[in-house]
Amino acid sequence: MKSKHFRLEEFFSKDFFNKWHKKPNYLWGLLDSRLLISCERLRERYGVCKINDWIFGGHFKASGFREDECRIGAELSQHRFGRAADLKFEGVTPEEIRKDMRKKASMNPDMTTFQLITCVEDGTDTWLHIDVRNHDCDGILWIPKTK
Repeated sequence: MKSKHFRLEEFFSKDFFNKWHKKPNYLWGLLDSRLLISCERLRERYGVCKINDWIFGGHFKASGFREDECRIGAELSQHRFGRAADLKFEGVTPEEIRKDMRKKASMNPDMTTFQLITCVEDGTDTWLHIDVRNHDCDGILWIPKTK
């Protein structure tokens, strides 16, 4: 699966992308399709957003897939398995989206936009962390922000 709204570069660091860019199908294959679907659905619902923005002159480079050489985040972070993304939206804050997720999920737990998301990091002001980890309890796992 490829993305309609996101460039491949947005999911990888500049160095990793430059090393493997001649194998785009390999790179797309590193990303869980549930993550790609969820990112697309969030983009369609809330508008323009980016993941890694180095390709646009920004400074985010570890908001998608994190290769072994990346020293950001936990060793077993869902980012390292292609199952997590930190999305930065232009017209809405992460907290507004989290509030909407809680409200919509309580009204309709099968709402299409959120149905594949199994974990959300709570409390981040700059980005919305979502992941699609294997999680067997009902509803979304909310992880408090760590300092």
